[in-house]
Amino acid sequence: MNLDQFYFSPEVEEALRLSRPVLAMESTIITHGLPYPENRNFLQRANDLVRSFDVVPATVAVVGGSVCVGLGEEQESALFQNGELIKISLRDLGLALSQKTFGGTTVSATIYAAHSVGVPFFATGGIGGAHRGVEYSFDVSQDLFALSRYPVTTISAGAKAVLDIGKTREILETLSVPVVGFKTDEFPVFYSRSGGGKLSWSADSVEQLLSFLDHHYKIKTGSGVLVVNPPPEKFSMAVDFVESFVAKAVALADERGISGKGLTPFLLSEIDKETGGKSVETNVALALNNIQLGARLSAAFKPL
Repeated sequence: MNLDQFYFSPEVEEALRLSRPVLAMESTIITHGLPYPENRNFLQRANDLVRSFDVVPATVAVVGGSVCVGLGEEQESALFQNGELIKISLRDLGLALSQKTFGGTTVSATIYAAHSVGVPFFATGGIGGAHRGVEYSFDVSQDLFALSRYPVTTISAGAKAVLDIGKTREILETLSVPVVGFKTDEFPVFYSRSGGGKLSWSADSVEQLLSFLDHHYKIKTGSGVLVVNPPPEKFSMAVDFVESFVAKAVALADERGISGKGLTPFLLSEIDKETGGKSVETNVALALNNIQLGARLSAAFKPL
């Protein structure tokens, strides 16, 4: 595969050369999810957490015409000091590179980048999916199709609470993407530890989860695996509490005609306002929780 338009931080480049474990992480949480300097602090915490398991952190982003796998000081500064960052999905990746833009990669683009360079694990907050009213809008995230196309294991706290969780799960099933709960038999809904229905498969330990992954990838179905990891109990919010704010935010978005790429950021922003910042606190906690699990899996994983 041609990697001419990929940049590797020195740390990641050495790790890949020596076949050391690397964990991929998406960058929209630092480009669009958190304000400065909270985003910079989050990135430092995430990197330190990954390194504590002797795993190399590889945040993926687009900086001036390159897909960065791991951020050096120059790339970090470019992201934190650039005021016009865009969200870059898999669909947008080639166009963004041609225009030498700067931005955060979504789940779909990050999965693609991880697969392209041979990184088997990717940690994020929550995946995208089918938006509410999808039967009229056909608004389905590219994340689901990336999960079905690239054999990368994605660790998330389920799907974002603003989505139609039932339809999101149905699409994952149609696309043959296995969903496995880690220490849970319920599908978590981002801010909440449950609420998305019962799961068919769950693992009680990292070892059991790795055994499942080993068998899945050996049979070469072509798809990745979605591991759902509930947010820490201390930061979890009640499903009914969250739903009251989500419904209000969705109605406001509909009233204002907000759709497409701008919909999810708008909804999350409204929920943040309504919860007095508690939703952002939970978002950070669950993202770090997923990163920790991703690092544990990466450290214990033995390539096929």
